[in-house]
Amino acid sequence: MTQICYEKLKEIFANHCHGVPMQSLQHCMHRIAERHLLSHNDLLPLRAIHDCYQPEELLQLLEKWALLSPSKIEILKQFYDSLQDYDASIHDSIEHYQQSICNTRTCPCLSLPSLSQQQQFLPRPSSSRNEYSDSHVRPQLPEYYSKIVDYLSEELGRRWLDVGRRLPGMRNFVRDLQDDAKLNTKTKIITMLEELYGSTGSSATTVLLEALSACRLNRLCDELLCLLPS
Repeated sequence: MTQICYEKLKEIFANHCHGVPMQSLQHCMHRIAERHLLSHNDLLPLRAIHDCYQPEELLQLLEKWALLSPSKIEILKQFYDSLQDYDASIHDSIEHYQQSICNTRTCPCLSLPSLSQQQQFLPRPSSSRNEYSDSHVRPQLPEYYSKIVDYLSEELGRRWLDVGRRLPGMRNFVRDLQDDAKLNTKTKIITMLEELYGSTGSSATTVLLEALSACRLNRLCDELLCLLPS
């Protein structure tokens, strides 16, 4: 089975849901909202659910509620199971995608560096990385993460600050980067992503995916997943 990206998985799921009455889909969303949102809100978002007329809009609502993201798709299984409309291919697609995510977490390439590796901070050869904050040390990065850094440094642009604010424990570091007038945007992105890996190790990719998804940068999420080792 070929690798499925996040957007493709949502497309497969939505296409299947097009064969289900919208009233049934909305009823499933009611139960999901009761299960996951009622403890945080006094009122259920019934209006938002009934304003959805396509399966794709319901998936967008799940993303808005932070129940669905490239690294968090268990809600799709719950949604599908509640439809009582079994189709093995849908389950296979969800499980295959979950397995591909799990592989990125258990792959030897993603394992935490050893103590001796953590003590080595090697500069990465790139003409765009000559300027750094004095307090930032550059960890030795695995090849796949170096590719992610290179890609996002070109594509993230002004949205880097939105993403950075959603990275756990990095708000102060990101604020200092923002205030550093000596660094250009690309260098700030590189510094932020290297700092993220230095503080979270092999969890950096998952944390980054969730931050990108929260900012609705789904295209970047898909490109990032393609850069991960298979």
